[in-house]
Amino acid sequence: MQALATVTVFVTFPPVLADDPTWEIENIINAPIATFTVYPIRIDSFVDFLNTAVSTGPYNLKLRGFANERIVEPLPESGREVANVLIFTRYYDDGTAAKVHAARDAALREFTQAPSTRFTAKLVSTTFGNWNWELGGREPFAQKSFSVANMDDVLREPAEVAVSFGKAGYVGQAAMVEFFDGSTPVSALRESFAKREALQGASIYEAEAGGTYIVYSEYFQLDQESARSTISFTAAERDKRPEVAGSQFGIVASNYQGR
Repeated sequence: MQALATVTVFVTFPPVLADDPTWEIENIINAPIATFTVYPIRIDSFVDFLNTAVSTGPYNLKLRGFANERIVEPLPESGREVANVLIFTRYYDDGTAAKVHAARDAALREFTQAPSTRFTAKLVSTTFGNWNWELGGREPFAQKSFSVANMDDVLREPAEVAVSFGKAGYVGQAAMVEFFDGSTPVSALRESFAKREALQGASIYEAEAGGTYIVYSEYFQLDQESARSTISFTAAERDKRPEVAGSQFGIVASNYQGR
């Protein structure tokens, strides 16, 4: 009688932690396309605007091409009734962006005091700030400018890198959108981040139409001087996009991925 031998093969896999932020951060930061939509609304209608924007936007839709959306509430200013709300949305493809905006724009029209302005842009680079600042250190910035192709480089040094910039769910932080002339060297934009205290991170985008760089950044603490800045629109020729310049601070009121 021939004996049968039992062979047990053990296959091991690297551990995956439920709270590991790597995948979430990579999916958000690496999204190659973004839209920046500015809605001029009455300040006292912001809560209704926010609820409508979320309910008619990508939050409740099953969209493979949607990465993350952040809605930035303008800061209150004495005597001002109308202010610009920014909706900053990251996508993996243009088709998804078009679908989302077509469905939502009509619903938001009742809140706007003037036509909204939208820029579609492609990602250039992302820079992360120094997380040690939040822990009590006062280094204005750890020189950490990473290729978005490999987030592992970022996560190797979590004590220094503010990875919260790439996470969904965080609200209440200060945010800023800035518009720069397309002739500005990208290296000069990155160098300017090194002088900013309390920076969580900044992403540089190039507008699809060309001629403009758009920077979205977030901060642990609001800079009072920058808080007074505002976006300005210059009337353009008929059927053309208005020229936009300047910057605007606000507070992140919503920050989500798809459900």
